[in-house]
Order: sequence, then C-alpha cells, then structure tokens
Amino acid sequence: MKFRFKVFVIFLTLLTAFSSCNGDEDLTGDDRFLGEYSGSVFYSGAENPDFSENITVTVSKRDEYWKLSFTNDIPPIDSILFDLSENDEVMLNTEADEEHLIRITSHSLQIEYTKDGENWKGHCNRE
Repeated sequence: MKFRFKVFVIFLTLLTAFSSCNGDEDLTGDDRFLGEYSGSVFYSGAENPDFSENITVTVSKRDEYWKLSFTNDIPPIDSILFDLSENDEVMLNTEADEEHLIRITSHSLQIEYTKDGENWKGHCNRE
C-alpha cells in the first residue's frame, strides 16, 4: 500500500512539473504581443499633459479587439483592430496612418495615436 502511494505521489509531482513548464515562449500568432512594455509615453487631452520616463503599457486582447492600458492614470486606447504582417513579426493597427499608428513587435511598442482630441505618443520595450 505504501509503495502504491509513493508511486502515485511521484506521478502527481512529475505531472505538475511538466504541466507548469508551459511558458510565454509557447505563444504563437498574435498572442506573443500580449504583455507589458516599459518606456516613455506622452499624453495630452482632456486631462493635463502627462509625461513619464518609466511608464508601463499593458497590451491585452478580448476577442479580436486590443487594448493598451497605461500606468500613471493615462486613459487607455481600446477597441483597436490589428493586422499581422506577412512574416508574423509586426502588428499594425488596421487604421494606420500619420495620426493613428500603433506598431507592436515582440520586443517593442510604438504609439503615435490621436483620437477624439486626445494624443498618445510612446516608445516602449519589453523587459
């Protein structure tokens, strides 16, 4: 009986160890662009302009819509649609132009975005 219990415990330990090794390196497609980027962001709009050298931008996704959330009470940019480049290395927002540019790679985030009188500019990197 003790032998079976030991084998069962060892089996559970190995199962837990192997299943917990699944990390970010397994992300494929556009999911690898999710997460936090750090860097400088400038915001102007309804609130006073806010600039911070050490700001964190969290990139999240719900269904096909993406959201950029900022620290330091900067309003988020949400309901963004992205297109993945042919080589799967870069994502650009579908409405990309001079005033609406959001470019994401697995290592960096570039923002030059204007919406409803608000303006976000930022250059961030993944840590």
